[in-house]
Amino acid sequence: MAYEPSFVANAFLNRAREESIKDVDQLKIQKLVYCLHGWYLATQNAPLVGEYYEAWPYGPVLSSLYHEFKYNGRKPIKSYAIDVDPKTGEDKALMVGVTDKKFYSLFDVVWNRYKRLNGLQLSSLAHAEGAPWSLARARGETYLSNDEIRTHFRALALTAREKSGSVGFGFSERENDGSADASVLETNWPAQGGTHGISGSEKRENDPISSETAPRAVP
Repeated sequence: MAYEPSFVANAFLNRAREESIKDVDQLKIQKLVYCLHGWYLATQNAPLVGEYYEAWPYGPVLSSLYHEFKYNGRKPIKSYAIDVDPKTGEDKALMVGVTDKKFYSLFDVVWNRYKRLNGLQLSSLAHAEGAPWSLARARGETYLSNDEIRTHFRALALTAREKSGSVGFGFSERENDGSADASVLETNWPAQGGTHGISGSEKRENDPISSETAPRAVP
């Protein structure tokens, strides 16, 4: 299923608060969500968020997150994104539910790999030559392609396997869908990044929230 970007952003903000990481500004939250989306595409063969990443002049951006946090300017974000609770209809800060094991197993890897990088460092990873954002900008397109993001992050996983010097290395191309095994990311994560989006032929709306992975209020 695809989540609201705010649910994913709040999961990062909550973890940052728990670990006293105090530099999560608007730029950093955009790129953390982007990196997680890219690796989710590579490992699960499905998009993490149901919104298009836009090819803005300075990098890939989810416009809903920009408008949610723009009033912080360049300062660290001090409050969570607010959404309507689908169960109660009340305005609340919601995040991905803890029962979504696939989400949090990959979330933990991404967070631990990138939490010490600032927004500018993360942004430079997304601007790499040949990355999806660069390709979209070169073509004059508004949105990034999920297909190109998936391909880009799978290529990073393959590069990590080759550099490890181990044939097995906990990495596999799944026979049915070609997605990468997340264990390769934990062992030798490439110090590179990419961009993310949804191709014009893919569904633009968010998928319904299932009861198994329903969002929970931020503690």
